Amino acid sequence: MRKLVKFFKGSYPTLIIGMIATISVIIIELTQTQMMATIINDGINQLNQDVVVETGLKMFGLAVLGMSLGIASTYFASFASNKFAHRMRVSVYEKIQRFSLKKTSTYTTGSLVTRLSTDIDFLQRMFLFGLRLLVRAPIMLVSAVFMINVADNQLAMIVLGFVVFLSVGLLYLIIKGFPRFRKLQLKVDYLNQKVQESLINIRVIKSFVREDYEDESFKVVNDGLRNQSIFAQKLMLLFDPIMMFALNMATIVIMWVGSHTIVSNGTLQVGDLLVFLNYMRFTLFSMMMLTMMFNMYSRGRASSDRVNEILDEELDITNPRPEETLHIENLQGKLEFRNVDFKYYVDNEQYILKDINFTLNPGEQMGIIGATGSGKTTLINLMTRLIDPISGEILLDDVPINKLTLHELREAIGVVPQKNVLFTGSIEHNLKWGNKDADMDLINWATKVANIDEFINRQEEGYDYQLQQGGSNLSGGQRQRMSIARALVTQPKILVLDDSTSALDAATESRITTAFSEELSDMSIVNIAQKISSIRNSDKILVLDKGTMCGYGTHDELLETCSVYNAIYQSQLKKGGDFDVQT
Repeated sequence: MRKLVKFFKGSYPTLIIGMIATISVIIIELTQTQMMATIINDGINQLNQDVVVETGLKMFGLAVLGMSLGIASTYFASFASNKFAHRMRVSVYEKIQRFSLKKTSTYTTGSLVTRLSTDIDFLQRMFLFGLRLLVRAPIMLVSAVFMINVADNQLAMIVLGFVVFLSVGLLYLIIKGFPRFRKLQLKVDYLNQKVQESLINIRVIKSFVREDYEDESFKVVNDGLRNQSIFAQKLMLLFDPIMMFALNMATIVIMWVGSHTIVSNGTLQVGDLLVFLNYMRFTLFSMMMLTMMFNMYSRGRASSDRVNEILDEELDITNPRPEETLHIENLQGKLEFRNVDFKYYVDNEQYILKDINFTLNPGEQMGIIGATGSGKTTLINLMTRLIDPISGEILLDDVPINKLTLHELREAIGVVPQKNVLFTGSIEHNLKWGNKDADMDLINWATKVANIDEFINRQEEGYDYQLQQGGSNLSGGQRQRMSIARALVTQPKILVLDDSTSALDAATESRITTAFSEELSDMSIVNIAQKISSIRNSDKILVLDKGTMCGYGTHDELLETCSVYNAIYQSQLKKGGDFDVQT
């Protein structure tokens, strides 16, 4: 929890003002309580109306001042806690954005969403109450105990006994409560993950008429959250009745002892007994406030640990140190893999990629083909340093890519991912995603090369046409062409297409390929494809099989030398693949 204090940096003046206001309110309340004794002892008992009026007006003035200071205390605490949550949310989100693919895969999406929303929201509420209660309760408790001890030692021992009793219960609450709330947050993760998965796959669910199954599955997860929430709250539910019982019992005992003292020897006045009862209530209510805070702390500590888990994650993909950073003055677009090996964890026996060697010269087109799971997409992730190889070296224009800044490297390589992700907003907004300064001439050129210009021009809004979440109001082929245009707008030296024409018909794919040849002659292109017809005219073709290179050469050379490539060719030929189309 102490690690989170840094997020209050910049809000310390606000915190100090808020604390001063809270302390002032406490002083006013204690003073008003003492004034009540003056009214009873010196006013009512002595039949002195002037004392009653004068003291009453002073109490009224203090009440107005206390209200103003209370409002100020709440305002400053709210302001500081909101700034605290804002800074924390920004830090966590920025940290997640810097995760590598390997690091991101260790967390579920639902868990990350929960940490950014539910956990931080709860920490904000905890600090909002804590900034007031953790100042108010201890000061009120100490002040009230001191005043009680000064008033009457015998009665003070009664209050002390109840305080010790409640303190033991509070300690038990802290020890037993934390593990339960940590499990509760995991159940919230599962619920978020289930909802997100169902919404993303809603079309599949409906297609297979699985609504009833999903409803039942959600009910199981939701019941788990409910049961864990009830289990976590059971301890807290017991403490409030116990607290009120202790408060009422203390009141009865003090009234009995105090009344006996007044009647027997007259050493205690009625006004003093009333003040004593108020101080006693201040003491026990302070304990109740501390109980509420430790209740929140038990859950907040679980949320804090989960947030710190993200913030403390060591980044495995970072920029090189300034003294080791290199820069490419005149980028040409040469890409080279030298003896590259990759597996997700060092202890794993199975390699995802093993001994990969190839060179892509400036302006060349290279096709990559292989069975599902052969490591094609992993190869792209290595090019852009979304992951790093276990061994070997990857070079851009003869410079190791781990010596380049991530910005310079990724600016040089435009990637059209296998899963075409578009964002809510206009077409222009999506096309400028990688190049916010792109002018309309560049955008028009990119959409024409990607063969999506005709669709855009048909829309009444043109480039202002609004895309729904994920581009769901576009067809699969339109999303692919939009993604190609978006990559071209960045004007990369190397364009990587990860199976980016799979949803296109042969004629559209042919037009795009022809446009590439005419417009992108100085751009190096890496084209991952499932269809040989998409890559047969490439300058070089790399064939992957179970993470290893089993072929590297032109289409004709591979037909003669690579059995895997030949088998793919024959299987697609039997399915009616048109390999005579000039792509």
